[in-house]
Amino acid sequence: MSENTRRLIVELVEDERHGIATKSICARVGRTPQDLGDVFELLIEEGKILGFAGLWLSPDAFHEFANGFLEALSQFHQANPSVILVNPEQIAKGIGWPVSGKPLDRMARRLEAEGQIYRGETGVRIRDFRPTLPDRHRDFLDKVKVVLSAEPVNTPTPHQISHLLHIPAIAIDEILRLGVDAGEIELIGDGVFYTSEQMALLEVQLRALAENHELSASYVRDAMGTTRKYAVALLTHFFPRPDSDSQAF
Repeated sequence: MSENTRRLIVELVEDERHGIATKSICARVGRTPQDLGDVFELLIEEGKILGFAGLWLSPDAFHEFANGFLEALSQFHQANPSVILVNPEQIAKGIGWPVSGKPLDRMARRLEAEGQIYRGETGVRIRDFRPTLPDRHRDFLDKVKVVLSAEPVNTPTPHQISHLLHIPAIAIDEILRLGVDAGEIELIGDGVFYTSEQMALLEVQLRALAENHELSASYVRDAMGTTRKYAVALLTHFFPRPDSDSQAF
């Protein structure tokens, strides 16, 4: 593909403040998406354009979006301290960005990967925002956190928490989900929950172990007096390995 084509694509993307769709680029360049696939990949690698599910932005445009989105989201939290998650489309619309669906979801994922926001099932929040919970939720969540905190590493499963508190499992599942969305509990594996305070201590322990030994599931299991299930979950969370699964440990 000619240098002129590459330059034209970059110019088209830079000229559209709110992004331009693949279909529009192809129409302007006179090429099919298949023809331009390698060109898009190269321009992404060079850092000249960013792609979000068929919507292309310049790095500067995404930076503008991110700043506006984060500021508006922070302002929403200040005005609504009891609302845990916000629909990202509501925030995008509020800052005048006509983006929704998959492109917006991908843009939100990028902000999450950068550590700016948390994405839940029903919306997003600033990563370090802590909502003001209603009293009944606050009391219930605190009880669950006490049960989790009783075990530094081998925390009880939702089923075990249900048994210990004599509360239906469905209610435990709901409060754990709320705790995760609120940033007070973290889910790092199948049924493996920790409070945020536990996670901070566990990270210190694991990094101390890593200073003197190559970490593996068996080593962490023995050193921390736990099982492979918890060891793998902790390693995968704190020491993620690109393009690999938990079995690598």
